Amino acid sequence: MLIDLSYIKNTNNDTCKSLYSEKGIKYQESNFKVTQSQIISLCSSLYKVVYEVDKDKLLESLKDCLRIIGDISNTLDVDLEINSDFTRKTNIESLIIALNYDILRFNRIDSLYFNRRRLKEVILPQFLNIVHVIGFSIDDLTF
Repeated sequence: MLIDLSYIKNTNNDTCKSLYSEKGIKYQESNFKVTQSQIISLCSSLYKVVYEVDKDKLLESLKDCLRIIGDISNTLDVDLEINSDFTRKTNIESLIIALNYDILRFNRIDSLYFNRRRLKEVILPQFLNIVHVIGFSIDDLTF
């Protein structure tokens, strides 16, 4: 199944441009290196997903994760179009642990090509699989 999440990258770009034009906040774009703060932010948002019990707040935490993934995609200048099928695992904890492991290893190899592939072929599909297993659809994540 082809999944196009380009709107996330574009929304993030528009937000960064408006912050710069309105408040003078400069955003470091397309430096092709994922920062430690981006990694920590994504992990932190992922941990909120684990402990959230309210469905509305859970959905908001998932949207936060997706926003940060969009921020990382802008940093790496990679499109968020993937071809992915969902697996139906019932153990959400193992899915989150696997995703967390891959997120924390983002900067272990300093290669733009490797990090782009990791985001597009590993992290994004794992995240979307978690969304699917929790019971939400991709359409629920639009903002």
